[in-house]
Amino acid sequence: MRFFVIITVLVMALCAYAPTAQAQYVPQQQPQDPSAVPDAEGTGKLCLQLKPQKTYINIDVMIPEPTYDLTKDMKTLTREMGRDSSQEWLSKNNLDKLWTADEMVNPGYTATGWQVLPEFFVKATPVDRFGAWYCPHILEASIAILMESKIHVAREYPKGSCEYEAIEAHEYKHYLVNKYVVEQAMDKMRRDLPQIIQDMEEQGYVGRGMVNDRVELIKQAIADVFKVYVRDEMVKQMEQLNHEVDTPGEYDRVSKLLDICKVKARMANGSKRKQEGFSGEIKTMGEKK
Repeated sequence: MRFFVIITVLVMALCAYAPTAQAQYVPQQQPQDPSAVPDAEGTGKLCLQLKPQKTYINIDVMIPEPTYDLTKDMKTLTREMGRDSSQEWLSKNNLDKLWTADEMVNPGYTATGWQVLPEFFVKATPVDRFGAWYCPHILEASIAILMESKIHVAREYPKGSCEYEAIEAHEYKHYLVNKYVVEQAMDKMRRDLPQIIQDMEEQGYVGRGMVNDRVELIKQAIADVFKVYVRDEMVKQMEQLNHEVDTPGEYDRVSKLLDICKVKARMANGSKRKQEGFSGEIKTMGEKK
């Protein structure tokens, strides 16, 4: 029987990426005086010049070792993976002419999910002495990302068995791939976020009554950034690299390992029967005496 081991990148807790931001400003009560407003040209550069400090950026990546579920049988795991996943794999590897999804069985899979919890502190810095115009500045950007994985192995193969070791080793590759993708994505965000923040601040100053609207716009822009980095780029790369793990050659290798496990089991049983038979022969010989 051909064994089918496949990864699914399940978004169990996909990106709680809506960031929080706080606006802090104390508007003056003097009436707005248009004559006090700086020249509109170069307002973005002016806001950069007025920024009180460099943005503090902190990105924490938490990726614990995977947990394990060994309670489900192979039929259940195959059903959970879904016929469509099997058919998609067959089609991608040009094997849909040789097998059908209904012929595939699944002794294990890995599910991965993540949460992204961003928090930002935005302060509005006054531009003019009347407090009529303000530059929203992002002074702090803290992002925490947690990736969790669960490896499922069919209960027909108990922990410690030859088959379990072969299946678990394959599934652990998926965990390592997903871990690599998350770490690389967050490294890229560390490099890119300062420029992204600067681009937002270069939008220039706004009137006192528009500060909260600008803060909401910044929040939405940052949420869109997370969608690109986390939901789109990370998922796309995970799918690509996990597909490179789940090659026909890899499946064939795991299948051969499982066949070897069966041979080892038969040899162990045969050796046991031979020992039992040898004991009987000694007993028989004793009786002849």
